[in-house]
Amino acid sequence: MKKFVLEDLRSNVNITVQHEVEHNPTEATHNDSERVADLAPYFVKYGFLQIRSHNMLTSYDVNNSLIKNTVFIYASPQPFASAGRKVNIGFVNVPPSDVFFDILNKMEVENPEKFINIYCYPCTSDEMFMGVYDVVANTLYICDITHEAFTIEKALSENIVERIMEAINIKEKKIKIKKPKTKIDVTLGCDPEFIMYDLNGRVVKPYDLGFSSTSSTEKIGADGIGSQLELRPSPSTKPLKVVKEIRELFKTVINNDVVLSTKGDDYPLGGHIHVGNIRNKLDISVLVKLLDYFLGESTINLSGAARGSYKKLSAYETKPWGFEYRTPPAAIFENPTITKICLKIVKNAIEYLYKHKELVLPDKPTVEEYKKYCGLTDKEIVKFFKFISNYKEKVSNISLLAAWGLKIPKGERATHNISFSDNWRTDIENAVRNILLQNCILTKNVVFYGLKKERGDVTTIRHPELNKIYGACPDFSDVDHYIGLPFTFRTATEFTKLHEVVTRIIKNILIERGVLKRKRGGR
Repeated sequence: MKKFVLEDLRSNVNITVQHEVEHNPTEATHNDSERVADLAPYFVKYGFLQIRSHNMLTSYDVNNSLIKNTVFIYASPQPFASAGRKVNIGFVNVPPSDVFFDILNKMEVENPEKFINIYCYPCTSDEMFMGVYDVVANTLYICDITHEAFTIEKALSENIVERIMEAINIKEKKIKIKKPKTKIDVTLGCDPEFIMYDLNGRVVKPYDLGFSSTSSTEKIGADGIGSQLELRPSPSTKPLKVVKEIRELFKTVINNDVVLSTKGDDYPLGGHIHVGNIRNKLDISVLVKLLDYFLGESTINLSGAARGSYKKLSAYETKPWGFEYRTPPAAIFENPTITKICLKIVKNAIEYLYKHKELVLPDKPTVEEYKKYCGLTDKEIVKFFKFISNYKEKVSNISLLAAWGLKIPKGERATHNISFSDNWRTDIENAVRNILLQNCILTKNVVFYGLKKERGDVTTIRHPELNKIYGACPDFSDVDHYIGLPFTFRTATEFTKLHEVVTRIIKNILIERGVLKRKRGGR
């Protein structure tokens, strides 16, 4: 049997325990030596709702009391009210040189009447500054009392929190316990990867067809290494809505007329699923194991030969909105029915566990588990397992667009490529490709090559419009699909307006010569 127990990580009180080291960005954002959480319960009962450590502060936020009900430990800079009120909590058995009293640079506040300075007597007769309390905002700025186990022990044994609260006249508060929610509405997204081929079986890179962006804000683009096409539909709480948008994105790819595949033998192809609306609410590691149980273990062997180390269970990345489940292969996006089923499994399984908090399941899920916990119908379950058992036999370098109910225009298939010889800046290559192939297809392979620096600003193309910018190189033949451009063009520090003008002139020349053909409806 397998047991999944889910803890709701949300506190009954909205506590944020945070450790930021912004004055040294090379440090990790969490440091196990910092023991902030150990003192959190002692502050909570006095009405502080956030506990933060090592934060950078702004003068505006502090002086205007914008940060409320918060304890800042070892903040930078440390607020200080030289003309404000003063309290002393008495003797503290800690040497003044100890990290317990560490503060970063002080910041004089503008309204000292709102603040109370807090002092103590360490193992000397001299007072030691500990921090300051903002009366208006109920916010405490304190020295580094959570640095390590030793300082925590001292803070506890010396009753530091209680003594500070007594000195600044803060009483314990009754904390209203929130009733835990039993429902969560998970959002789903994805960024499946596909390989593209021409009719000769050669791999077509996304930038060959104008899809070069790796930004998650672009709906269609390239993956991180630039070889796989990536679709990025908007997240939704409804699996069917995500599926419909994927189909719409495929229509754009059709217009560029390529053959798509989920096979993944040339490049690794993932079927990553995004799970949102759970950040800081649920234990992600438990959810990932649950998704392995219902989806990952069933589909992982549909991965292509090139997936290599990416082919593993419990693969995920945390994100600001939740997490990305990376175990499934691209195969789960082979057709809209299977995609919808897989998204339903993810959403319903997580929401069921959230509601019931604990599941005890057989070692492998049966039909009954998929029905009860994943919300699948009998028909969907049959299709799911039939797809898994038949996938390896049926998948090939055949476009999957037909499986998504999309027709491929005849006679407009991209069978040729644009290549670059010699040394070119990658961004210039990509920009040239994008401009040339926008609403056009090639009738021949086109090769761009670089002329030597000493030849100057010349080109191998003889055309009046282009030769106004670059002279014609006299000892090179003008071949319509074999184009030489100057050293300054291919090695410039960035793609400029001049590059764009020259590329568009070349595009028009190639259209005139029949090397480029406008697509139907293209301008």
